[in-house]
Amino acid sequence: MFEAKIFKAYDIRGLVGEEVTEDLAFALGQALVVYLKDKQSLRKIAVAYDMRETSPALAEALRRGIRAQGVTSVDLGLATTPMLNFAVGFYEDLDAGVMVTASHNPAEYNGFKMCDINVLPIGKNRGMDEIRDLVLANHWESVGSTATDEPRSVTDDYLNRVFSLVNLNSEKKMCVAVDAGNGMAGLLLPLLEKRLPNVKFLPLYWELDGRFPNHEANPLKHETLADLQALVLQEKCDFGVAFDGDADRVGLVDNTGTIIPGDLVTALLAKELLIDNQGALVLYDLRSSNIVKEVIGEAGGRFEESPVGHAFIKTAMHDRGAIFAGELSSHFYYRDFYNVESAVYTFLLLCSLLLKNEQSLANLVAPLRKYYQSGEINLRVNNEKAEQIFSEIANYYQTQNSEDKAMSISYLDGLKIALPGWWFNLRMSNTEPLLRVNMEAESADLLHEKKNKLFDLLHKYL
Repeated sequence: MFEAKIFKAYDIRGLVGEEVTEDLAFALGQALVVYLKDKQSLRKIAVAYDMRETSPALAEALRRGIRAQGVTSVDLGLATTPMLNFAVGFYEDLDAGVMVTASHNPAEYNGFKMCDINVLPIGKNRGMDEIRDLVLANHWESVGSTATDEPRSVTDDYLNRVFSLVNLNSEKKMCVAVDAGNGMAGLLLPLLEKRLPNVKFLPLYWELDGRFPNHEANPLKHETLADLQALVLQEKCDFGVAFDGDADRVGLVDNTGTIIPGDLVTALLAKELLIDNQGALVLYDLRSSNIVKEVIGEAGGRFEESPVGHAFIKTAMHDRGAIFAGELSSHFYYRDFYNVESAVYTFLLLCSLLLKNEQSLANLVAPLRKYYQSGEINLRVNNEKAEQIFSEIANYYQTQNSEDKAMSISYLDGLKIALPGWWFNLRMSNTEPLLRVNMEAESADLLHEKKNKLFDLLHKYL
C-alpha cells in the first residue's frame, strides 16, 4: 500500500497522490506515537505545515493519526521548519514535532520532517527504519482515544526569541534584497520588516505559493539566485538573501552580486559568534574549505569536522556541546536555538554584522576566498562498489611518493584524504546511486591537475 523508498535518511518525501497521501499521513501519525511511546513520555505532538496546496490536508490526517493512538495533537498551522523545531524546544508540554513539507522540491512533491523531545531529528539510525516498518505493516491496536486537537500560534514567541539573541541597535541604514521564493519565509518577512526600521527591504516573491511560479525555492542552485543578484546590483543593496521552501536554509549574495558559498558563511558567522564565546566548539561538515577551521582557530574557537547532513550535525552538537555548526549546503545551526537551524537568525546576524562594520560584505568575505574548490561533482556509481572504491583509492594514495602521499585519511563520512596542498572527499549519496566528489587545492592549476588524476582513478568504477 505504501512505498518504502519515500523513507529517506533525513525525512519522508515523495510524489503527492502516488507516494504521499492522506492515508500515509494518518498511518505516520500512529507510527510516530507507537515508536516514541517506547522511548519517552508523550503528552502532545506538534504539527505544522508549509504553503503547498496539499499540506493542510496531510497535516490534518497526520494529527488524526496521532490522536488515534491516544496523544493530543497541537496544530501550529502555517509555519517554517525552524518554527516547528523551536516550538518543540520552547514549549515544555510538546514532546515531538512533525513538519509537513518537501522543502525545496517542486510543487508535485510533499513529505514530512520529524523531531523528538530533544529537537533531535528522527532519521537514519534514529527511528526512521522503525517508523517505516510500522507504516508499511499498517496494523494498529485501538486505544479508545479521546485525545484532542489543540491550535497554537508560535510566531510571536519565535520572533521574540530570535531578536533576543542579536544586537541590532544602530543608527546606520541598510538596504537588503530578500527573495522568499514563494516559500514559507514570506510568512515572517513582513513582520521582520516592521521590527527593522533601519533596514530597507526590497522584496522578491514573498507571496506564499506552493506552485513556485517564479523559480524553484532552492538557493543551492545558482540559477535560482539570478533575480536576486540583478536586484542587488540594480539597487546597490548591501547584500541579498534567498530562502528555501521551508525557510531553514539561506543563500547569500554580497554587494557585488557575487554568491557566497555556505562554508564561507560558516567561517564568517563562527568568527562573529566566538567574540563572546572564546574557546567554544564549532562544527562544520567535512566538505567545507580549510579556511573554516583556520578562521575558527584564529578567532579563539575549537573546531571539529562532522558528517554531512542535519541529522548527524544536530546530534553531534547536542552530544558535544558545540555553540554553532555550518554546512556547505547553507544549513546553519545554533546552540542558543536548540541546536537547530534558524534562517531568520542567520539573516539577522548578518544584518548585525554589517550594521556595526564599516566594511562591505564583499570585503569581509574576500580574505576567506583563499582556496580553489571543485564544487560537488556527482558520478553514477553502484552503491555496492563504495567499499571497494574507498579501499583502493586510499591504498593508492598511501603508497605514492611524497607529492601525492596521503598526510591523513578519514572515514568519518565516506573517504577524505588530505595531501600536500590539496584534499578530496568521496561520499555515497544516501538516496541515489551517486558518488559525490569534493576537492580543494591551494591553486587553480593544482586543483585541475589533481582532479584529472583522481578522476582517471575513478573512471574504472563508472
